[in-house]
Amino acid sequence: MQTPVLTSAQRSYMNDPKAFRERMNQRAADLWRDGYSVSLGEADTFHVHTPKDERYTVAPLAEGCTCPFQQEANIPQVPCKHLTGLEELIGHQATEYLRIYNRYKLTDPVYAKDWKGRADALSAHWREMLTAQAEQIRQAEEQEDGQAFMHNLHTERILSS
Repeated sequence: MQTPVLTSAQRSYMNDPKAFRERMNQRAADLWRDGYSVSLGEADTFHVHTPKDERYTVAPLAEGCTCPFQQEANIPQVPCKHLTGLEELIGHQATEYLRIYNRYKLTDPVYAKDWKGRADALSAHWREMLTAQAEQIRQAEEQEDGQAFMHNLHTERILSS
């Protein structure tokens, strides 16, 4: 039997899962400071842009990202930094758009309005994701409740026979 070849991320996770998660969370928190940005994607996605001009598509509802870590690391317990840090990155990006809007709203209202629109669109898209996520959770809970009800009904029938 051949020993599987582990990625460096898998080895790191296996050696110390807690420390690995902490490092990933810190990397996620540092996205904005490290030069990352975010833009609207299609439907239920966002695009995270790296300082190296790479672009990853992040799908929060599907918990997916096109980055190499998410695609190749095979550590499902730990989402990539783009998924983990997306909400904070969106907050920073929207704040930056509003800063530009406030800077130019009196001197160049047309230019400023474009930046306000970008901030509003980014925030609205994130809120739509949160609403859709809440709906997914609600549906899953209803399904679990229905399954529990059917199990209890079945158990009662067996016990009463």
